[in-house]
Amino acid sequence: MPLNAFGLWERGEEDGHCLVPLASMMNHSCVPNCRYQVENGAISFYALRDIEVDEELTFSYIDDSSMSTAERKRFIRTSWDFECRCLRCTADGADAAPKGARMTTRTLWAVGTVRTVVDAAVEVNACQVSHIAAVLNSCAQMQWRDDHLLCGLTEALRCAAELRRGTVRDYAVCLQSLRRLNYCPWVGALRPLIRALRWRLRKHHWRPLDLVLTLRFAAEFSIQQVPQVRAEGLALCRELQMRAEKRMGDMRHLELAHLARALVLLNQSGLPDTLLLERVADNFSRRAGDLPLGALLHMCNSLLTAKAEAPSEFRQVLVEKEVELWNKRK
Repeated sequence: MPLNAFGLWERGEEDGHCLVPLASMMNHSCVPNCRYQVENGAISFYALRDIEVDEELTFSYIDDSSMSTAERKRFIRTSWDFECRCLRCTADGADAAPKGARMTTRTLWAVGTVRTVVDAAVEVNACQVSHIAAVLNSCAQMQWRDDHLLCGLTEALRCAAELRRGTVRDYAVCLQSLRRLNYCPWVGALRPLIRALRWRLRKHHWRPLDLVLTLRFAAEFSIQQVPQVRAEGLALCRELQMRAEKRMGDMRHLELAHLARALVLLNQSGLPDTLLLERVADNFSRRAGDLPLGALLHMCNSLLTAKAEAPSEFRQVLVEKEVELWNKRK
């Protein structure tokens, strides 16, 4: 059942699962041409782009766009017992292929979403938050920044925030995509977004990933220092930080790395908390058996930048990794 069940979500919280035999036959792709939505007891599928005749319909079994290729493939393998060989995984993971070949494959993957993005811009006022999140995520994946499009999308997001529409997950994807595109909404859109996020912190369930991605966005653009929203921005940062601290034990190393980076940025912006950063590193080291070297180096860089002391367990993990690498070289 877990392999074929679809999650039921209500106001950002998982409310149960359902079995849909026909929909369960659809295959996964990290570059899907469809997405699904469960509404009023019915499951609907929507095209994310133009679909060719006889083209297979696919959707993504996972909703974590911040995973690396290795993490994504490992998660799919352990959860559904198959090896993903979609266009995106082949492009990102084909380390043996020449760089030019990988870029060509990634370009082919990106071209399919351009038309969807342009079409969405035309009717942006009619977009739901999930639609805005899908378009922004496509732009971020392609590293395609169009300020006119982003202006329209953030205006639609502002309207949705004022009407309290959308789920926490959708807002987290939107903020992560805006951060990756290095685009901060203007103050007129930022204020209702902050208010909507603070309201959702009180009313809705937040996954650890939602917390750290939202905090990372707030820290990246130093919203607590924007004069027009300084008080509200500071309150949001502190509330997110407190909630993230409580959920730290549930975080994976990817989420801990995001949290560490956010804390470093907040430390540089006048919200120092090196003790919390040291706790993050301590939790990080407890996952030593499954930690890639890149994640460890990222945490080291965060500790050094914040001038925080590395916990003894974390230093021990580094020593063990160094010995492991040395033995491999032999």
